[in-house]
Amino acid sequence: MTDRSGETIEKFTLHRLLGEGGMGAVYLAQHVLTDRMVALKLLHDSFAGNHEILARIRREAKAAALIGHPNIVEIVDSGTDANGVPFIAMELLKGESLDGLLEKIGPMPIPLASYVICSILDTLQAAHLKGVVHRDMKPENVFLNQAHASNVPQVKILDFGISKFQSMDQQNMSLTRTGTVMGTPYYMSVEQAMGQKVDGRSDIYSVGVMLYQLLTARLPFCDSNYNRVLLQIVTGDFPPIDQIRPDLPPELVAIVHRAMAKNVEERYPDCHSFMQELQQFWILYDPAEIFSSLGDSTIETRAVPLKTPTPQLTDPKLMAAAQTYGSPRVTTAAVGQSLETGSKKGMIAAIMVLLVIGGGVGAYFMFKSDNEMKAGTPTAQNPEVPPVNAGMEPAMEPDMPAVMEPVMEPDMPAVMEAPLPAEININVVNVPKGATVLIDGKKMTLPVKLPGARGQHSLVITASGYEPFIKNIEYREDVHLVFDAPRIQKVTVNSMKPPVDGPMEKPMETPMETPMDMPSSMPVDVNRPDF
Repeated sequence: MTDRSGETIEKFTLHRLLGEGGMGAVYLAQHVLTDRMVALKLLHDSFAGNHEILARIRREAKAAALIGHPNIVEIVDSGTDANGVPFIAMELLKGESLDGLLEKIGPMPIPLASYVICSILDTLQAAHLKGVVHRDMKPENVFLNQAHASNVPQVKILDFGISKFQSMDQQNMSLTRTGTVMGTPYYMSVEQAMGQKVDGRSDIYSVGVMLYQLLTARLPFCDSNYNRVLLQIVTGDFPPIDQIRPDLPPELVAIVHRAMAKNVEERYPDCHSFMQELQQFWILYDPAEIFSSLGDSTIETRAVPLKTPTPQLTDPKLMAAAQTYGSPRVTTAAVGQSLETGSKKGMIAAIMVLLVIGGGVGAYFMFKSDNEMKAGTPTAQNPEVPPVNAGMEPAMEPDMPAVMEPVMEPDMPAVMEAPLPAEININVVNVPKGATVLIDGKKMTLPVKLPGARGQHSLVITASGYEPFIKNIEYREDVHLVFDAPRIQKVTVNSMKPPVDGPMEKPMETPMETPMDMPSSMPVDVNRPDF
């Protein structure tokens, strides 16, 4: 990507390149009228005229204005250059990402981990009350912004780019149906991994995973293969946190495990309840003391890292399926209202859309490499730009009700359905000897006869040496299939290698300028061109 430093895009002069990634680049930029310094994310020329990307940027700006919380990165402006290439201008941050701090210090002291998570929960509570679910909470999307006259970094949440409003019309719902599963698999809740309806409790699960990781420097579910990660989330059990870190108080162990409950009804009903129980582990400490205890590991000045690409669909059948079924959907229910998640019945069936489409082909979601990511070289000590205007007026509080209004679901016309058969036959040929057959989680022997019924049901066959054979079937007619799951082969992954016992992937290190003393209102990734 050509370095466009020195150019002026709409109201912003680009001073220097701060970082570059798979979808674009981030520049230190200055508003031509107010002199305010911002981080301007400019996408690649290939996105010129891309209405879907523009819609996502606008949606993120709306989420920022709607939530209006100081712990969300502020969006200053957005638009396109003369050629229609999208850009988004955000507040400039100084500090370090949470995953960068975790990499440096490993398992965090209980007060530090609890304080950071409580700050995150306070922010998400505000978002959920406005009907916005983040859907991609992870340490990489949290930034510790170094305040001017304080030793306590301000916790900032980034990247509401894939957030969902809990009142959306069908057009908005299609914004993420591009063949990419939205969210990072290691932090996905069961219902999000299965493409079911989600509310704020899905974010609670993700934050629970973050708390688990901050306290242990390990992920509860970890694999280089997307399929296996999702299967672990839906059907597996994570190692109890006290087995990894025995010094944790039983009360804290219970909090982590409740937040990470597979059954959404067993989690905290909202972020406030989660925060109330967790704050006992830091409330007796001075926050400045919590961070000063890090010693030489105190927050350094660096840029927000460019976002690691979300695992993407690469098989044409999978991409078509994602466009058909969409990515995780959001219920119009308020936070805490019951979700249609049910039990494990149908879990594998729902997740099957993400894993295997048609013919039993064991297609994989591969992690994209971001080796081309590179950081800029400027230093914050010798800025080659005019000074920031210290007299900037504070950002205006948005009129909340004017931003988003609920969209009513259209009345669906009545549809005449064909009568159901009394029973249907299910059989699969070429099944390896010794294979286990599960239908809706119940072990069965093929062929089998079952009563006709409406709805979708899961058929899962596991056999030694083969990938799981997963099908979504209906009991409307006889089902005849051929077992053609691929044999297990060694998968080479050339990108993100999630840590199990080792340190986190090192984030991009680029010095940043001192941020403005202004209240923030929005979540977007400051130095991450990838959404």
